[in-house]
Amino acid sequence: MRKVDPLIELQQLDLALDRARERRHQVVEAMKHREDLDAAAAALAEAERDLRRWEGEQRELELELGRLTAKKEADEARLYAGTVRNPKELEGLAKEVEQQKALVSRCEDRLLACYDEVERARRLVRQQQEAYARAEAAWRTRQEALGAERDQLHREIRDLEARRAALVARADPASLR
Repeated sequence: MRKVDPLIELQQLDLALDRARERRHQVVEAMKHREDLDAAAAALAEAERDLRRWEGEQRELELELGRLTAKKEADEARLYAGTVRNPKELEGLAKEVEQQKALVSRCEDRLLACYDEVERARRLVRQQQEAYARAEAAWRTRQEALGAERDQLHREIRDLEARRAALVARADPASLR
């Protein structure tokens, strides 16, 4: 065996160690990245905020519709009860009831549109929940694969370091210098 052969083998081991360490570093860094999962979580949170906003709007419109309807019904009851005898007052009350009917109708239209938006927002939340579940499953699968590769690289590095230490012990100290 030539004196240079252990040095060549040592150099090859050092190169293999450098590659394994670099790859292990890349794998560890890759395990830190969660951009897809974070983006899916952000999209889900945005969809949930939108749903809560539309549900709040729906509740407000339902309350407003209830208030407007109660006022209209009370004024209609007064109008048709015969308690108002003054023709001008009766005419004013009739106009007010007509205006209230128009307000109720507009409020109902807005409420129907709001119901559509709530349903759209609920569908979007379900879609985003599914997208998040898929992103999380993909992230977990990737983490498992990267973790397995990292563990394999740890073992490989330990083996290479052990082989290197054994080679250094056998090599001629003068050649190593």
